[in-house]
Formats: sequence, structure tokens, C-alpha cells
Amino acid sequence: MSEPPPAGGVAEPADVAAWVAWLSPVLASAAAAMALISPDARILHANAAYAALLGRSPDELRGLPLAAVLPPDERPVADAAMRDLLAGRSPDVHVERRYVRPDGSVLVGLLSTRPVRTEEGAVLGFFSQLEDLTARAAAEERLARSEEMFRLAVENSALGTALLGPDGRWLRVNPALCAIVGRTEEEMLGLTFRDITHPGDLAADDRLLERLLAGELDSYQLDKRYSRPDGSWVWVRLTGSVARDADGGVAYIVAQIEDLTEERRLHRELAEQDRRFRMLADGSADVVVARVRTVPALRVEYLSRGVEKFARHRVEDFEADPSLLLDLIHPDDRARCAALFADPTLFGGEAVPLRILGPDAVRSILVRGQPIRDDDGAVVGFEALGWDVTDRQRAEEALAARERRFRALVEHAADGIALRDAGGVLRYVSPAITRITGYRPEELLGTDATFRLPRDQRPALESAVAASRTAPGASGFAEIRTVHRDGSDRWLEVTVSNHLDDPDVRGQILTLHDVTARRAAEEELARHAAYDTLSGLPNRASVQRDLAEALAVDPASVGVLFVDLSGLKTVNDTLGHARGDAVLVAVAHRIFSVVAGTGSVGRFGGDEFAVVTRGLRDAELADLADRIVREIDRPVTAPDGGQVFLAASVGIARGHPGAGAGSLLAAADLAMYDVKNRAGRGVRLFDTALAEQASARLALERDLRAADLDRDLRDHYQPLVDLATGRVVAAEALVRWQHPERGLVLPDTFIPMAEETGLIDELGLWVLAHACRRQLEWADRDITVGVNLSPRQLYEPGLPDRVAAVLEETGARPDRLVLEVTESALIDDRVARPALAALKNLGVRLALDDYGTGYSGLTSLRRYPFDTVKIDRSFVGRMTGSPHDLAVVRHVITLSHALGLEVVAEGVETAEQLRLLADAGADTGQGYHLGRPAAPERLLAAT
Repeated sequence: MSEPPPAGGVAEPADVAAWVAWLSPVLASAAAAMALISPDARILHANAAYAALLGRSPDELRGLPLAAVLPPDERPVADAAMRDLLAGRSPDVHVERRYVRPDGSVLVGLLSTRPVRTEEGAVLGFFSQLEDLTARAAAEERLARSEEMFRLAVENSALGTALLGPDGRWLRVNPALCAIVGRTEEEMLGLTFRDITHPGDLAADDRLLERLLAGELDSYQLDKRYSRPDGSWVWVRLTGSVARDADGGVAYIVAQIEDLTEERRLHRELAEQDRRFRMLADGSADVVVARVRTVPALRVEYLSRGVEKFARHRVEDFEADPSLLLDLIHPDDRARCAALFADPTLFGGEAVPLRILGPDAVRSILVRGQPIRDDDGAVVGFEALGWDVTDRQRAEEALAARERRFRALVEHAADGIALRDAGGVLRYVSPAITRITGYRPEELLGTDATFRLPRDQRPALESAVAASRTAPGASGFAEIRTVHRDGSDRWLEVTVSNHLDDPDVRGQILTLHDVTARRAAEEELARHAAYDTLSGLPNRASVQRDLAEALAVDPASVGVLFVDLSGLKTVNDTLGHARGDAVLVAVAHRIFSVVAGTGSVGRFGGDEFAVVTRGLRDAELADLADRIVREIDRPVTAPDGGQVFLAASVGIARGHPGAGAGSLLAAADLAMYDVKNRAGRGVRLFDTALAEQASARLALERDLRAADLDRDLRDHYQPLVDLATGRVVAAEALVRWQHPERGLVLPDTFIPMAEETGLIDELGLWVLAHACRRQLEWADRDITVGVNLSPRQLYEPGLPDRVAAVLEETGARPDRLVLEVTESALIDDRVARPALAALKNLGVRLALDDYGTGYSGLTSLRRYPFDTVKIDRSFVGRMTGSPHDLAVVRHVITLSHALGLEVVAEGVETAEQLRLLADAGADTGQGYHLGRPAAPERLLAAT
């Protein structure tokens, strides 16, 4: 082109490219043939319809000069037209042109072209639309051939059709129009439109006719009313078009009349529905309804009040400034939202997630919309429904996080987890099942939930399953033996929980805890609880139990021998404890060999043994005791080959009606001590002289009964030290008797006496009350106070009430009071369990004292509500010289922690013991190495 471009020039290439990129998607979906032309008359983009008319593909046309698709004789004219458009001399061009297709055929088309400029006036390019005139001519020809068909169609059309003269007279009417106005064709042809028009509509009708006659209009449309002979009025929509003669005058008017009766009714219904819809939409705070026009300009037709929950603006603000809608959208989502505004067809059927900037926080919404189309089907806006999903999304995210945590816990848990459906089939098993059973999850899925159990174990599992089915959420428990894939036995604790009614589960959850190691440890601990770990003989508790059983059957036939060794301490001091233990084991075997067949022998600890016989006379008891003494007199070969010489002192007591195990052992003990104190070896039968000693004991008992507790008793405390921090965290309450004549009497002397006489109840309450008051005095030191309960106290029905009364009276904190019981107090489970449960309900803490010396072992830890385990001093004292005892201590600590129990080690007397206990994980220590019993003021000063 030879002329320069007009003011404003040609747009920058980048602007042109952006313009093409913006309009290309629109042209691509259009059915009309359209193209974008560059300022230098090159084809920048052509849609499929445009390319199809020219017999080429869009890619072939891109970049071609327009001259390439025109015949040579058309090119100068086209070039001149483009210069006029570029220079602004012509706003647009509508011209018929011929186009040459690649196959040589020529297309005759109507080309409409107009320039597109930036706001500054620079030319971006040309928008061009091409219409195939050949097709239109063919259509006109077909229309002419079908004129008769058209006439028949008009005659039979449901739409009223008429011809009117310039004077408004009906010249021709079809049957549909006659039906609308309720008149015959003959009646209509004698009337004008004014004769049947409602007076209120006549002025508007006349004004339109005047403009038609004046040549101002060629067509018009209006809604009006026609009268019917019955006096009613019918609403119609009249569309009129003028047909002019050769001089431009009005020859006639073609009118199409549509009955609006039904439309008006629907319109009223729709208006009412719209009113109700707006009322509902405006009344919802969580839903936003919008109707937005995007063509010809952005305009908010309707916006529900729900938007005010999320925005800082009112509905009226959005109606005044629609651009606020985009400002409401999170910056990261605005491009997507702008695309929806530009092309509402992108809404599709799925809800679109968007984030909006609320007054206080970002909110998440889902928007579902659909395009609004005009009568020609063009998209002119959209209707959209949005609802707030922020809370649901947060809940889902929290749920997903919980599910991930739950799956992580389940997948990595040491316990196996399985899901059993209502039919007993496994639907899920966790990876831990493989370690527990040896079978992979895929080998178990779809099978029954017996885990390849031996037949004798299946009833236990079935019972647990049945127990869980009693109610939703119920559970059942079983301890069963299964066979690992490698053939070894495994013990499992199986808990079955009923979730059949839970729609997310619909099954029973089985939790499998491998307790094989614990069972082995239990058996080992049970053996230790009943037998002396060094000698293998029954321990003190076992002997006392056997003696009590024998006395209950025939007390007069029962005899007890109490054996004490002399010289063993010298062996330990000279040869060491390891060799001393070997000597002790050899002596135990000798005693066992002498007693075998005539009674049972047990070790009471240290160098003391007890023998229980049945059916032996006094002479036979004395002979048995002499044989034991002579057997001990024989030298023992020590591990190093040397000879060791020991001596035995034996006390004998004969059973009698009313005798108890404790009193009989005490009598034999008295006789033994008499021998030991007098000769160091030999035999003594409990007799009158010793009975006199017992009499003296009774005198002491009388003094105890007559004692004024507040005057004569003293409360002392031994500290318990946290092994991790070295801080005193607790104190065990102990009692001393300040006898007016005997002086300070230790508890070993009078506590058993108080236990046997029943004075222990009153004495125990005195200790408890003083301990609670000390707790309050030490409140700022955060010290817990422990109080021992004797078996007699525990079996007293009113104990929980008495403890509650002391707590209320003193104001002490229950959680800082520890009540300690020994294993021997748990002999009657029917009484012990309810008593401990009632004490636990008061909020106090419970400790199992002297653990390992009794007969209940691990059972006590599982069956009773203990918070603390106190390992007996006998285990602690031996663990430095005995790997076996050290292993037992470690096992007790590990198992106690697994059960959620705190561990206190008693009898800590050396730094080495303290170190081993700390390494083993004991929580607290108690013993002379950490602090001796002392008056409360001394303990207070030490802390």
C-alpha cells in the first residue's frame, strides 16, 4: 500500500499478537466464516468455516496475502478498499468478490471487512466475514420454487398471519389469526385493526403505522390487546413488516400475530417464582446466586444478599460497579474467573472451585454456572450459583489428615490390625500381621479370621467375637495360642471391637498383640514368685501357703523346722558372693535330700530355711532336725576346691488347734534363735521357757494397746529419689514407738503384733492422718507421701470410707497420696480387687510393695489398678553379683513400663546398684544410699 497509515499508526506486533490470541478461540467456535487480517493485508487467523469456503485449511491460509486468494483483476480493487479502511476514509466494506480455490473453482462471496483499533487509534488489523452468495442464490431459487408450499404453510400455521392495507384494513387473514381473535375471515375482512384494538393500545399502534407510512420504519414489533366478540381481551405480539411498491410507497403490511395468553400466564408464574427464588436466595447466608450480563458490557442483573457474608461490599455496590466481582476473587484465581466471564460456556457441568477474599479470611466456594443466550443463541452472560465450602473443606482436610495419621499408625503399629466382615471373612490386615503370624496380608485376605488357629484355641476367639456382638461398640477379649509359619507357638491378646453398624467400617476390628515374650516372662516371674531363684526351693510365700493349708486340715500333725546357717557370711566375705552362692546351693540340696519323703523344704532368704512336715511325732521331728545339723556339719567343697565349714541352728515348733502359720513359724524362729544365741548350732523345741518369752511379748502387746498414739508414736519418713534428676519426689511414712520404759521400739517388733491383735487399724489411720498433714506442709516441694497398708487393713470393709474421711478432714490431695500394699495382701482376690478399686476411685495412687517376694507375680500388675511397682530389696541387693537377678530386675522394669506403671527400686545401698537401676530405666530409688528414715523436719531440711 502506497499511502501512509493515519494518525495513531499501526499497533505494535505484540499488541497485534495479543489481539489475535484473544479472538482466536471465539472465532474457532463460530459457525460463520471469519478471519483476522493484518494491517499489511495478510491473513493472521481464519476459522474452519472461512478456510472451508476457500478450499484450504486454516494452517494453509495463515500468513498468506489476501491477493493470493483473489483473481488478478480483483486485486487492485481490493488493495484500494484496504487503503481506505486503513486511512479511516471508510468505516467498513461490504462487497461481492470472487475467490480462486486451489482446485480452480471460483467462489462468489459477500465480504464484510472493518478495521479494529486500539484505544489510542492504532490499527490492530481487520475483522473480515465471508458469506457464500452462491448458496444464498440457490436458497432464493428454492424459496421461489416453494412459494406455494409457503402459502400453504401460512394457511396452516398456528401463528396468526395477515396482510393489512395502508389504511389499516385487513386484506387477508389466515385461520390461526381468526381463531386468536374469535372471528371468521369474512368478519375480519370488513374491519380495520383499529376496530378490534384495545383503546389503551391504539395510540401506540397508530404512531408505528405513521412511521411506516413516512418511511421511517420498515418493520416493528409491539405487544397489544385485541377484543373478542364475547367482550374478552387477548394479548398478542404483533410483528409487522412493510412491503413497498416501485415508488417506495407502502403497498401493504405483512403482520404476524402470536397469542401471548399462555406466555403471559407463564410470565406471571415465572415472575412469582422469581420473587420466591429471590426471597429464598436473599435469605440464605451460605449461598450466592448471580445473573451477570457480559454483552455488550459487564452488568449485574441480580445478586443475592448472601454475597455480603463474604465481601466488604453490599449488593448495590456490585450492581453499581460490576468490576468488584473480580476484585472479590483471590489473585491466583482471577485469571480463571476472567476466562469464565469472557466465555461462560466454560462453566460446563462441573462446579468450579474459587477462593474469595472475605472480610477476615480467604473463603473457598464452589461455583456452578450456565451461559445466558439471546434469541439468536449468542452467549450474552451467565447465571451462577455459589456456595461456601470453607468449613467442609477444612473438615475434609482435617479428616484426610486424621486418616493419614491413622493409616500411618496402623501401617507402622507393632500390633496387628485386621477387619473381619459380618461373615467372618478378613477384608483388611495390617503389615504387622506378617511379623506376628508369618503370613503375608495377601495370603490372609478373603480367608476366615481364625489365623490358622489350633482347634482347641478357636472357641476362645469365637467367644470374644460373640461378646463383641452384644451391642454396637462392644468388645470381646481373648488370649489365644497360634502357630507361626515357622512352626513356633505364639501367644496373642486379641481384642474384638464391634463396628458392624458403622457405615464406614461395617465389620469387626481385631487388634492382635503378640504377648509371647510377656508370657515367657510371666512364667519366669511366676516361678520366681513361688521359688527361690538361687536354690530352686519354694520361697517364703510358698512355705507359708503350704503351712496354712496343712494347719487347716490337721494342725496337731504339723511340725515346723526353722533352719539358720552360721558361717555363710564368712564364706561370702572371704570367697566372694558368687562362691558363697554356690556353697548355699550345695547346702540347700543337702537339706532337701535329708527332708525328702518326710516333708517340704523352702528357703526364706539369706541363710534361712524352713521345713514343714506332716504326721511326725516330737521324737521324729528332733531326729530329722539332728540329721539336718549333722549334714550341714560335713564340710562343703567350694568352687575353688577348698573346704568350707558351716553350722546349723534348728528350731522346732509343733502345731496345735488354733495355731496360725505366722505364729507357728514365729515359735520355730524363737527356738532357732535360742539355739543360735546359746551354742551357734543344734536343735531346740519350742517349750515353756520360750513360751515365757512369748509372755513377755504379750506384755509388750498390752503396752501397745494401752499406748497413747498421739503421745507415744513418732512419724518418720524415708525419701524416694527421682533417678533421672536426683530430686526427692516422695517420702514413705514409717512409724516408731517411743515406749516409756523400753525406749524407741522399731516397727519390726510391734507392727506384726498390731497386725495380729487388730490394733493395726487404729495405728494405720494415725499414720495416714499424719502423712496427709505432712503432705500439706510440703505442698510447695511437690512431694508425694506414701503410706503402707497391712493386709488386715485392706480386708477391712470400711477402709475406703476411712481414707476418704481422712482426706476430707486434712484437706490433702488424693493424687499426692500413695497407698502401698504387699503381694501377700492379695491372697483373696474376691476381697482385694473391690477394695483396691474403691480406693482408686478416691483419686489416690496405688503401689505394689515388695514386688517379687510373693506368689502373684505379673498377675497382680494386670488384675489390679496399681500405678507403681516397688521392686523388693532382695532383687536389688543381688543384682550386682548375679546377672540372672539383674535380668529379672530389667524384665520387671520393662514389663511395668509396658503396662504404664512407674517403677520404684527398694533397698538401694550402693552407687553401683544406683547406676544399674538408672541404666535399666527405673524411675525412682529408695534405700540407705539415697536417704535413711528420719523425722519429718530432717527430711524437710534435706529436700
